[in-house]
Amino acid sequence: MKIRWLRITGIGPFASEHTVDFSAFEDSGLFLLDGPTGAGKSTLIDAITFALYGDVARTKDASKDRLRSNHISDSDPSEADLVFEVATGIYRVTRTPAYTPAGKVAAQFKVDAHTGRGGSGRAGRVAHGGADRVGAARRGLRDSAHCRSG
Repeated sequence: MKIRWLRITGIGPFASEHTVDFSAFEDSGLFLLDGPTGAGKSTLIDAITFALYGDVARTKDASKDRLRSNHISDSDPSEADLVFEVATGIYRVTRTPAYTPAGKVAAQFKVDAHTGRGGSGRAGRVAHGGADRVGAARRGLRDSAHCRSG
């Protein structure tokens, strides 16, 4: 799996919209998320994992119920939007964490298939069995992509 880009809005410490273009790192093959404690490094990993699997990567100090930023109002949007590539094509997944705005529960999930190398143009399913499409289990992604700071 190759992550193309991630756009987050109202996730963790990121109240406004932020985009990370991972395709900029293709030539080197590796990249490092670096920054001081609390800068949002783990939040980026959680946002990617949430977009792909509907859950966060961290198991001890995080919960998908706490993914929505507490720096935004109930009416502000909160979502993780991810484009990734696998052998069967290029896919876009958008998830909105469940939250209670003015007494209502809201949750959204959407997968768009993009035509591309090997792409069929049909929507793929990433939730429920999505690990088959993505090619990695949530735990494997967490273990390979997240080194604890300290």
